[in-house]
Amino acid sequence: LWAKAVLLTSPAVATVGLSLTVPIAIASELVLPRGWLVDPSPPTPLRLAGALLVVAGFVGISLAPDPPPSRTHEAEPSHCAAGNAATPLETDTAPPSPERSRT
Repeated sequence: LWAKAVLLTSPAVATVGLSLTVPIAIASELVLPRGWLVDPSPPTPLRLAGALLVVAGFVGISLAPDPPPSRTHEAEPSHCAAGNAATPLETDTAPPSPERSRT
């Protein structure tokens, strides 16, 4: 599930999204009946503040603009940017085979 989230967003957003389990756990303590909980103590103000900071961090990183593209790809020739494809010269000039050099 995390790998799919990385593909749909970015590694940073997916990783910060994993930390949303903390606010979800606090919300479940508020919603679920006390008999279902192991430790039915109410969340403290410090826990609520921490949960709000985690949610604010997730919203902040989700709404952050994408970084500008790096300049290293602009300086490369077009054949390098296409996955290091061979240039036409490299494909036309194959080394001679051993059989040809004997004749």
